[in-house]
Amino acid sequence: MNNFYLALSAILLIGLIALVSVISKKLGSLRDPLKIWEALNNVGLLPIRMRAWIFSTVVGFANPYSKSINFRITELRKGKSCGVMKETKAISNPFRCVHAAALITFGETVGGLAVFTLLGKKDRAILTNINAE
Repeated sequence: MNNFYLALSAILLIGLIALVSVISKKLGSLRDPLKIWEALNNVGLLPIRMRAWIFSTVVGFANPYSKSINFRITELRKGKSCGVMKETKAISNPFRCVHAAALITFGETVGGLAVFTLLGKKDRAILTNINAE
């Protein structure tokens, strides 16, 4: 009986991973992050934390550097984006604090999302310079 539950759990986990992968790829093809955010928020079956995780995964497909930090977008509106980044050992420097490059990546990702919500269908944007002290 114990093996049955283990097998059932594995099948459900594989199914969930496949579903998230399909959703992420489908949503990742959209250019407007606000539409993706609203589409995920309209899915009533998904818990709020899972919506944020899926959205962050989609952002990770569009911006591979953002995969290196553990972040979640908590709010996205036209011209505004908020997020959180969890401090982990992977993004820490030898002095046991968050590495500056991780902070810059987080700022660029969250700020870029806010900018992209303001762009038109034919507009494009790319970061050409960033400074931090």
